[in-house]
Amino acid sequence: MWPEQRQEIVEGLRFLLSAIRQRQPEASVKVIGILPRRNQEQWVRNINFDIKEMVETEGYEFANPGTALLLQDGKINESLFIGDGLHPNDKGYELIAGVSSAYTSTPFSRQKGRRSSNPPT
Repeated sequence: MWPEQRQEIVEGLRFLLSAIRQRQPEASVKVIGILPRRNQEQWVRNINFDIKEMVETEGYEFANPGTALLLQDGKINESLFIGDGLHPNDKGYELIAGVSSAYTSTPFSRQKGRRSSNPPT
């Protein structure tokens, strides 16, 4: 994807966040970065930077748990993905859930119909 497509995505997200704020002005909104994928790591890093900048400028919170899926060289850790390099495996989802839980004051659970932060088994 090219820079102009990144900008379209960021502006679409800005529009969505604006609609949420308009309808639910007291809502606490936390935006999660796009997860990395094979051969797109740099693009994902760039768009997440753009999203983070917009989100913080607009007064929301940003978290990027996908960085837990990367090696030190910035490439995805293949052992945390199923063979397609796009979808995390169980261990990858566990890492994402662990990092994501640090950004929420209300932990997810299976009780009372709330979603679990654990991947489905």
